[in-house]
Amino acid sequence: MRRKYITDIDMIKLPGKIPNLSSIAEKIEYELDFDYNTSVTRLETFDDFLSEIIEPYKKGEKIFYRGEKVNKIDRTLIPTLFRQRRLLFNEDETYINLDANGLLDFYNSVPEYLEVYKKIIGKVNVSKMYNFLSFSQHYFGISPLIDLTKSPFVALSFALKNRKEYDDDVLFYTVEIKNDADYTCDMKTADKWVSEYNVTVFNDNLMDFYEDFKFDFKQYKLFIEGLRSQGKNISNMSSPSAKLIDVPTNDLMRFQQGVFLLLNDFTLVGKGYLTKNVRDDFLVKKWLINKDICPILLNYQLKERPYYNYDTITDLSAVVANIRNHTRKEKKMTQYYPEHLLNQYSPLIANLLIYLFAITVLSLTFRAFVCVAVNYDAKARGVKEKTLYTVLSFFFPIIVGIVYLCTRKNCKKIQPKICNNCHTTVDTNSTFCPNCLGTDFTDYLIRDNEKYHKNSKIFLIVGIAVYVVTCVVNVFFNVYFDKNAEPFINDIERYSNYLDNYDDKDDYDNHDYSNHFDADGYFDDFSFPKDDEEETQPDNVLPNSLQ
Repeated sequence: MRRKYITDIDMIKLPGKIPNLSSIAEKIEYELDFDYNTSVTRLETFDDFLSEIIEPYKKGEKIFYRGEKVNKIDRTLIPTLFRQRRLLFNEDETYINLDANGLLDFYNSVPEYLEVYKKIIGKVNVSKMYNFLSFSQHYFGISPLIDLTKSPFVALSFALKNRKEYDDDVLFYTVEIKNDADYTCDMKTADKWVSEYNVTVFNDNLMDFYEDFKFDFKQYKLFIEGLRSQGKNISNMSSPSAKLIDVPTNDLMRFQQGVFLLLNDFTLVGKGYLTKNVRDDFLVKKWLINKDICPILLNYQLKERPYYNYDTITDLSAVVANIRNHTRKEKKMTQYYPEHLLNQYSPLIANLLIYLFAITVLSLTFRAFVCVAVNYDAKARGVKEKTLYTVLSFFFPIIVGIVYLCTRKNCKKIQPKICNNCHTTVDTNSTFCPNCLGTDFTDYLIRDNEKYHKNSKIFLIVGIAVYVVTCVVNVFFNVYFDKNAEPFINDIERYSNYLDNYDDKDDYDNHDYSNHFDADGYFDDFSFPKDDEEETQPDNVLPNSLQ
């Protein structure tokens, strides 16, 4: 006889109305969200990016940005320190408690690096550690800080990385503050927040817990015991608090308009952490930018903020050098624009000059060979207008060559006569031989006739070969220029418009907000430095040291 077991499920009394399961699922997903995946928004078009990202920025809304360097959509928003967590553990450690002292111990494990900092900057202690962590983030590449920026153009530069092609969508973050108490511009406050740092990190042998729950019993037991020892449980283990630190510590950070996000008081298992608490204090949005609009965004970023070029964005000396190169502007645009043109498009212009030289040489060679071929053939045939055909074939080789081939048999010939009696050469118009008075004549046979025919064929064949080479060169360079010359042509057209409508006003007069082309707009579009009056720009993105 089978015994009937009563389970907990049997004891549950269903309510009269069954709850909406989808709404329950949404709440669970929100509570257990990793890395803000519940709030992912796609930006499909360039207009979407302008309306969602750029317009709030231009309105002056307090928003912070991050563009991911690594081209992985599933990349989590965690500090660099925890992307290399193996460096934190001994072999027998399952988890560690990482506080401010633990951070200092970690850096002490690399004494050479710490010694360099002490010699250059100064001593490091737990109570004043923010400056050291900032330095470590930029120059050591490992810290508990997460880079953000006040400029969407900086974030966009890091996300796009000057790539010509994009195989995947691009990852982009925006962060808005809900509580001003979680934001500071004060060094002492930043030091205090760092000194209170306390994070529990589990070793790599537990990395897959969130992904697939494939723990054996021993691992699970260790995991639970580790949580209990910290007075935590699974429901509250990975919910960090967050602080935003806006204290630049070097010129590079000022140039990039950098700020730091500090996540504290959480448990890290696997590749992410629960984001609920962070989202209660900050509005963090995760954006996926359609890969198809990335080339358009790259051109937009380089046009709007050329000094945030990804190739130089981490090298302030290169940025300053580029700005210095453009400070020698003249009063007349015609004097300084060619220099800018040559600098920006020098490879294209060099290839263009090579192409023009090659085409010129090939064209002259082809014309010369056709000209000689016609001349030899006319000699062989005794064509009366030999000189005329020869000259015209040089200027119009194809047309004249075809006409000559079609008419050479019927052309007027040079036909001096030979007296059959005494073999004297007689003028064509003579009716009798001046030597013997004979009247019996035959036509004159041109000397070296076969030699001329042979030479004509050789020059014609070589000329055709040169023409084929010319066509191949033309096709190759046309394909190359179609692919690379569009920005150059557009700049030339814009430059012509500016010259046609030239006035010498400063960058921020009323003309800047109309369709009128003037010198101020020219400076903006072609990335020239601004004069003293132009430093009233409302969007002050450069640090004072660069203005």
